[in-house]
Amino acid sequence: MKSVSVGKILFYIYLGVLAALAVFFCIFLQQTYREYTTLKQRQAQYERQLEQAEQELAYKKHYYENLLNNPEFVERVVRQKLGYARPGEILFRFERED
Repeated sequence: MKSVSVGKILFYIYLGVLAALAVFFCIFLQQTYREYTTLKQRQAQYERQLEQAEQELAYKKHYYENLLNNPEFVERVVRQKLGYARPGEILFRFERED
């Protein structure tokens, strides 16, 4: 029977431990990378939602300013949304057949 030196046994043990650590860190890095990509996708989605909300806010601010400062705009909105008319005007309303 051949005798194996203690140095070779320790070398193979260290090599096995090193391989196990390499596998562990590869799995850990893969999971971390998946989480990172998921978070980047969420960030992009939230940025799109924020941009849409900012556009909507700008539109509503403009609409509000027109309601406060533009009497012609107010009249048009009241006529369209509430169906008001001036005295003596006749309104025709048509119902849609959907």
